[in-house]
Amino acid sequence: MHGTCHGIELKIMEDTVSFGAVVVNSKKIKSLQLSNLGDIACKYQWDTAFCSKYFTIVPNKGHLAPHEDVHFSITFHPNVLDDDIRFNKVKLEIDGGAADPLHVNLTGKCVPQPKEQVQDIQLSTMVRTTFSKKIPIKVPTTEACKVRVSIQANQQRFKGYFDGKEVLDVPANG
Repeated sequence: MHGTCHGIELKIMEDTVSFGAVVVNSKKIKSLQLSNLGDIACKYQWDTAFCSKYFTIVPNKGHLAPHEDVHFSITFHPNVLDDDIRFNKVKLEIDGGAADPLHVNLTGKCVPQPKEQVQDIQLSTMVRTTFSKKIPIKVPTTEACKVRVSIQANQQRFKGYFDGKEVLDVPANG
Protein backbone atom coordinates (compact mmCIF):
# COMPACT_ATOMS: atom_id res chain seq x y z
CA MET A 1 0.00 0.00 0.00
CA HIS A 2 1.25 3.49 -0.90
CA GLY A 3 -0.04 6.90 0.00
CA THR A 4 0.84 10.54 -0.14
CA CYS A 5 -0.30 13.59 1.69
CA HIS A 6 -0.25 17.03 0.11
CA GLY A 7 -0.54 20.18 2.11
CA ILE A 8 0.53 23.74 2.67
CA GLU A 9 3.47 24.34 4.97
CA LEU A 10 4.58 27.97 5.14
CA LYS A 11 7.34 29.45 7.25
CA ILE A 12 8.29 33.07 7.90
CA MET A 13 12.01 33.19 8.64
CA GLU A 14 11.71 35.83 11.41
CA ASP A 15 8.89 36.45 13.84
CA THR A 16 10.04 40.02 14.61
CA VAL A 17 11.53 42.62 12.29
CA SER A 18 13.18 45.39 14.30
CA PHE A 19 14.26 48.59 12.56
CA GLY A 20 15.98 50.34 15.43
CA ALA A 21 16.18 54.15 15.36
CA VAL A 22 15.12 55.94 12.16
CA VAL A 23 15.15 59.72 11.69
CA VAL A 24 11.71 61.35 11.41
CA ASN A 25 10.48 61.63 7.78
CA SER A 26 13.08 59.18 6.49
CA LYS A 27 12.84 55.45 5.89
CA LYS A 28 14.63 52.16 6.35
CA ILE A 29 13.99 48.97 4.39
CA LYS A 30 14.50 45.41 5.59
CA SER A 31 13.83 42.06 3.95
CA LEU A 32 11.69 39.18 5.21
CA GLN A 33 11.50 35.71 3.63
CA LEU A 34 8.44 33.48 3.36
CA SER A 35 9.04 29.87 2.28
CA ASN A 36 6.48 27.39 0.98
CA LEU A 37 7.82 24.06 2.23
CA GLY A 38 4.64 22.23 1.21
CA ASP A 39 3.35 20.61 -1.95
CA ILE A 40 0.48 23.00 -2.71
CA ALA A 41 0.63 26.51 -4.11
CA CYS A 42 -1.08 29.25 -2.15
CA LYS A 43 -2.11 32.88 -2.34
CA TYR A 44 -1.16 35.31 0.39
CA GLN A 45 -2.11 38.84 1.41
CA TRP A 46 -0.82 41.06 4.22
CA ASP A 47 -3.32 42.85 6.45
CA THR A 48 -1.43 46.12 7.02
CA ALA A 49 -4.34 48.56 7.28
CA PHE A 50 -3.70 49.26 10.98
CA CYS A 51 0.07 49.82 10.59
CA SER A 52 0.31 51.46 7.15
CA LYS A 53 1.05 54.89 8.65
CA TYR A 54 4.48 53.55 9.66
CA PHE A 55 5.12 50.34 7.67
CA THR A 56 4.71 49.21 4.07
CA ILE A 57 5.16 45.62 2.87
CA VAL A 58 5.87 44.84 -0.81
CA PRO A 59 4.59 42.70 -2.39
CA ASN A 60 1.41 43.07 -0.37
CA LYS A 61 -0.19 40.04 -2.00
CA GLY A 62 0.73 37.32 -4.42
CA HIS A 63 1.02 33.64 -5.28
CA LEU A 64 3.65 31.26 -3.92
CA ALA A 65 4.40 28.00 -5.71
CA PRO A 66 5.37 24.83 -3.82
CA HIS A 67 9.02 24.74 -2.64
CA GLU A 68 9.51 28.43 -3.53
CA ASP A 69 10.37 31.54 -1.52
CA VAL A 70 9.23 35.14 -1.66
CA HIS A 71 11.22 38.03 -0.20
CA PHE A 72 9.19 40.92 1.17
CA SER A 73 10.60 44.44 1.41
CA ILE A 74 9.32 46.01 4.61
CA THR A 75 9.72 49.79 4.79
CA PHE A 76 9.61 51.69 8.07
CA HIS A 77 8.71 55.32 7.29
CA PRO A 78 7.90 57.15 10.55
CA ASN A 79 6.67 60.75 10.48
CA VAL A 80 6.06 61.27 14.22
CA LEU A 81 8.68 61.15 16.99
CA ASP A 82 8.08 58.06 19.13
CA ASP A 83 10.45 55.92 21.22
CA ASP A 84 8.42 52.74 20.73
CA ILE A 85 6.54 52.10 17.48
CA ARG A 86 5.32 48.54 17.70
CA PHE A 87 2.76 46.49 15.81
CA ASN A 88 2.41 42.95 17.10
CA LYS A 89 0.91 40.14 15.07
CA VAL A 90 0.73 41.79 11.65
CA LYS A 91 -1.31 39.16 9.83
CA LEU A 92 -0.40 37.34 6.62
CA GLU A 93 -3.62 35.71 5.35
CA ILE A 94 -3.15 32.43 3.48
CA ASP A 95 -5.60 31.21 0.84
CA GLY A 96 -5.42 27.84 -0.85
CA GLY A 97 -6.12 25.35 1.88
CA ALA A 98 -6.85 25.10 5.53
CA ALA A 99 -3.72 27.03 6.51
CA ASP A 100 -3.86 29.34 9.52
CA PRO A 101 -2.66 32.93 9.05
CA LEU A 102 0.95 33.72 9.89
CA HIS A 103 2.07 36.73 11.94
CA VAL A 104 5.10 38.99 12.26
CA ASN A 105 5.93 41.73 14.78
CA LEU A 106 7.21 45.08 13.46
CA THR A 107 9.09 47.47 15.73
CA GLY A 108 11.00 50.70 15.37
CA LYS A 109 11.86 54.01 16.96
CA CYS A 110 11.49 57.47 15.41
CA VAL A 111 14.13 60.00 16.46
CA PRO A 112 14.76 63.65 15.56
CA GLN A 113 17.42 64.67 13.06
CA PRO A 114 20.57 65.40 15.10
CA LYS A 115 21.37 69.11 14.91
CA GLU A 116 25.02 68.41 14.10
CA GLN A 117 23.87 66.69 10.88
CA VAL A 118 22.01 69.79 9.64
CA GLN A 119 24.24 72.03 7.57
CA ASP A 120 23.37 75.54 6.39
CA ILE A 121 24.99 76.50 3.10
CA GLN A 122 25.08 80.14 2.06
CA LEU A 123 24.71 80.87 -1.65
CA SER A 124 24.79 84.21 -3.43
CA THR A 125 24.64 85.18 -7.08
CA MET A 126 24.07 88.14 -9.31
CA VAL A 127 20.50 88.95 -10.30
CA ARG A 128 19.20 87.14 -13.43
CA THR A 129 22.16 84.78 -13.66
CA THR A 130 22.20 81.07 -13.14
CA PHE A 131 24.41 79.77 -10.38
CA SER A 132 25.14 76.20 -9.45
CA LYS A 133 27.38 74.68 -6.82
CA LYS A 134 28.29 71.08 -6.09
CA ILE A 135 27.95 70.22 -2.43
CA PRO A 136 29.74 67.10 -1.15
CA ILE A 137 27.60 64.68 0.88
CA LYS A 138 29.29 62.17 3.17
CA VAL A 139 27.34 59.23 4.58
CA PRO A 140 29.66 56.85 6.45
CA THR A 141 27.69 53.62 6.03
CA THR A 142 28.55 50.33 4.40
CA GLU A 143 25.28 50.36 2.46
CA ALA A 144 24.12 52.64 -0.32
CA CYS A 145 21.34 54.97 0.77
CA LYS A 146 19.04 57.73 -0.38
CA VAL A 147 19.11 61.17 1.24
CA ARG A 148 16.08 63.45 1.14
CA VAL A 149 17.17 67.05 0.51
CA SER A 150 15.56 70.07 2.15
CA ILE A 151 16.10 73.40 0.35
CA GLN A 152 14.74 76.42 2.16
CA ALA A 153 15.03 80.18 1.76
CA ASN A 154 15.51 82.23 4.90
CA GLN A 155 12.99 84.87 3.76
CA GLN A 156 9.49 84.36 2.36
CA ARG A 157 10.17 86.57 -0.68
CA PHE A 158 12.96 84.22 -1.85
CA LYS A 159 10.94 81.01 -1.73
CA GLY A 160 10.74 79.26 -5.09
CA TYR A 161 14.01 80.70 -6.41
CA PHE A 162 16.21 77.82 -5.33
CA ASP A 163 15.86 74.22 -6.39
CA GLY A 164 17.73 70.96 -6.63
CA LYS A 165 17.24 67.23 -6.54
CA GLU A 166 14.72 66.09 -3.93
CA VAL A 167 16.50 62.78 -3.31
CA LEU A 168 20.20 61.96 -3.65
CA ASP A 169 21.54 58.46 -4.22
CA VAL A 170 24.65 58.08 -2.06
CA PRO A 171 26.93 55.07 -2.61
CA ALA A 172 28.27 52.96 0.25
CA ASN A 173 30.97 54.82 2.17
CA GLY A 174 30.15 57.81 -0.02
